[in-house]
Amino acid sequence: MPRRPAVLLAVVCVCVGVWGSISTQKPPPLIVILLDGVRWDYVNIHRGNGLPGFERFFSQGAAAEYVNPAFPTNSFPNWHTIVTGLYPESHGIIGNYIYDREASKVFSIDDLEGAKDPAWWSDAEPFWITATKGGLQSALFLWSRCDVPWDGGVLPRHCDPFRFAAPNTDNMVQNFRQAVDMIQNQGYSLAMVYDGIIDTQGHYFGPASSEVAAAVRDTDAALQQLWKDLSDRDMIDNRPRDGLDGQGRCGELDVVPCLEESQVEKVVEYGGYINVPTKSWLCDGVMESLRRCPTVGENVNVFLKKDVPEPLHYKAHRLILEIVVIAKEGYMIRPPQTAYSVPESAGSYEGNHGLDNTNGRNPDMRAVLYAVGPYFAPGVRAGVVEQVDVYNLLCRSVQLQCHANNGTLAHVEAFFRPGVPLQSSAMSRGGIPLAALMAIVSALLLL
Repeated sequence: MPRRPAVLLAVVCVCVGVWGSISTQKPPPLIVILLDGVRWDYVNIHRGNGLPGFERFFSQGAAAEYVNPAFPTNSFPNWHTIVTGLYPESHGIIGNYIYDREASKVFSIDDLEGAKDPAWWSDAEPFWITATKGGLQSALFLWSRCDVPWDGGVLPRHCDPFRFAAPNTDNMVQNFRQAVDMIQNQGYSLAMVYDGIIDTQGHYFGPASSEVAAAVRDTDAALQQLWKDLSDRDMIDNRPRDGLDGQGRCGELDVVPCLEESQVEKVVEYGGYINVPTKSWLCDGVMESLRRCPTVGENVNVFLKKDVPEPLHYKAHRLILEIVVIAKEGYMIRPPQTAYSVPESAGSYEGNHGLDNTNGRNPDMRAVLYAVGPYFAPGVRAGVVEQVDVYNLLCRSVQLQCHANNGTLAHVEAFFRPGVPLQSSAMSRGGIPLAALMAIVSALLLL
């Protein structure tokens, strides 16, 4: 009996591809998995007696040394960087919380209905829309804003949008199984699956906690079930071969005593940075107050928007407002929790995102990238990959001509076997092969 095509898998970002000839004009289907809150060293820290679900990626696939997220190293900005290849200053999702002064509107990760407004997302088309326009049948599970229509109503064939849920892996297992079934039996070429159990436990209990260790093991069990499901359907290569934003502890900084309420419009975000909109003639005074503020000034860098260092790529967008305050390594900015802050209130967490990760700072922000499948070189350990580079890996995995972006294809070239085409001349897709599974893991920094 002829062998069914196998899948490509990627975990943060992991890609698994369907097994078959790499010279085919029709690449195998792709599954992308985003595991939120998985630090680049979690698998080693929590390995214990073994994590066979994760370890199969190591033994059979290609992996980056680590992935360097875009600044700010928060969830929404980096989720959108993954699927656009753009820095937040270019794609417009500049934080988990955004204040649009012109429209007098607030974007909040806590207000999923309000965040659905297409106006927030109109600067950059995401990968799944480009794929849909190119003829790929796409299914997204708990993926951020897959329900936002493009160009008069273009949507993926299946979208179960992101929502907050209790920390358990039941949905993950169910979504993995449904993704595989849709690829095998319903003609889908792209599936994208998000899960946040490790992120949730890391925020509340910290990276070294027993709760995070249990979440890593539970996620590994879900990955093992995925591997089994693919194997039972003959969609993955079972031949043996020889030989994931992050979390850390920080001191808290309280900026509220440093600011005069009459001089600022808002204080937007918290954690690794804040954005402070104010009148132009008040900027110097507000900045000086922050720099001279006891216990705060020596532990933050305060910039006018135009002076934010180039490596941060955080000054070109209109939604980035006058003053940007960035915590130095080892510190986090406490949620201001005032009537003029965005958000007005926030819980107390043991872990958070958002820190400056440029020039080797705050390595706990790093994520991971793995890829397995017929397009990917087994056993390869590539160098450092920037978050903006992942988009190019996605596009090449399905031979899709994607949009101009800030990433560099050469940074992910080592993941691919020789002879893998750069793109497909024909955008139609047929058959039931599973080309790739990508998993993208974000990092947390602990308070």
